[in-house]
Amino acid sequence: MQGSYAAVPAELMEWVFGGGKKLPGLVTRREAEVAFFVAA
Repeated sequence: MQGSYAAVPAELMEWVFGGGKKLPGLVTRREAEVAFFVAA
């Protein structure tokens, strides 16, 4: 998916699991990363 920048926010939000569970801390972190990416 080289060059598919529009897909980055959704892809980042897929990486919020640890030990098979959705981790609230990772959700918060990914939301911040998405906001940073979109603002750049």
